[in-house]
Amino acid sequence: MILRDDYPQALMGEMPLAILALAGSRDGFAALWRKHAGKDEGMGFTRIKYEAGFTLFEVMISLAITAGLLVTLIYALNYHLDIAGRQGIITVSTGLAKQKMYEIEKNPSVGKGNFPEPYTAFSYETSVKDSSFPGMSELAVTVRSGNEGFTLSELVRKPK
Repeated sequence: MILRDDYPQALMGEMPLAILALAGSRDGFAALWRKHAGKDEGMGFTRIKYEAGFTLFEVMISLAITAGLLVTLIYALNYHLDIAGRQGIITVSTGLAKQKMYEIEKNPSVGKGNFPEPYTAFSYETSVKDSSFPGMSELAVTVRSGNEGFTLSELVRKPK
């Protein structure tokens, strides 16, 4: 076996022992090592040094993953803010419709209009129809704000 003291110990751990045995001499080993390591530096052996840090490819992959996560997060945030805004409009519309329904229970009438400050963005429409039940009328209030609308209907006895 050709393992001699003049071979660097670092090479012994990196090069398979079978290659060392097949080389037959130091020159044969150097030629095999150059071929194995992909270097042509003559008789001297050099150790390949690795510097600490990330490669450009690793950085690009991490940035792509981060960008994908940020796009997903921004989309989800925007979606949920839209839902929260819509629910706020529906909540206000429900309260305004109940208030208007209370008014038309006292005096059933058909009409349209806008609500006073601070609800000027909301409009309403009231209707009174005969119901399929004898002696009953259907009162309906529709409140709208932009594309959102809420309808509240109620059955009441016809006034005598």
